[in-house]
Amino acid sequence: LGTSAVYRLKFSHEGLSEKSRETLKELKELMDSGQSFATYRACLHDINPPCVPFLGTYLSDITFIEDGNPDFVQGLINYRKRELVYSVIREIQQYQQKSYSYEFVDGIAHYLTELPNNDEDVLY
Repeated sequence: LGTSAVYRLKFSHEGLSEKSRETLKELKELMDSGQSFATYRACLHDINPPCVPFLGTYLSDITFIEDGNPDFVQGLINYRKRELVYSVIREIQQYQQKSYSYEFVDGIAHYLTELPNNDEDVLY
């Protein structure tokens, strides 16, 4: 929702129904990047798996840990840094413990695998 390709459609937003505008507002509030996505993280912790979490938050966490902590402390491997990275990975894994119980539908699977992958230039 925050990409420039979507943002430039602001005039299209004027054509949305009131219900759609409210839903969009709620999604923007949920995915607000303030305080490291605190609202999203709180909602995510309240749901029961399975779910597919937004990996961007976890990638940001790992980047923050990697960039903000030395690899070695007093000539030894910084074990605490590895523990922090592991805790992020473990959190992601908890959402993979249960599977969805949907029936496989060939037509839908084919449609989803054949969707075009457009880069931002094409989206304009």
